[in-house]
Amino acid sequence: MEIYAINKAEHLDANKFESLLQHVDEEKRTGIKKYYFYRDSVRALLADVLVRLIITQKYNINNKELIFEKNKYGKPSVTNIKDFHYNISHSGQWIVCI
Repeated sequence: MEIYAINKAEHLDANKFESLLQHVDEEKRTGIKKYYFYRDSVRALLADVLVRLIITQKYNINNKELIFEKNKYGKPSVTNIKDFHYNISHSGQWIVCI
């Protein structure tokens, strides 16, 4: 088991937010933008980008090749990498991926 954590800054400027948003798929992008509070959008975006960064580095795969799906309980997984299992949590200043 590996643990990754980000202690995010209070503010992520709009330009950086939009830049990072381009690294997630359209469905996720739409969901991130639906949050009422900007800070919640930032947490969700950073969580998704963290998972993508871990996978691309660990498996030497291009971000655009990643295919995510959700099981019947809503738990996400990576369709094209069967041996990668993860949990993500984001609250307050922390985003954690195990």
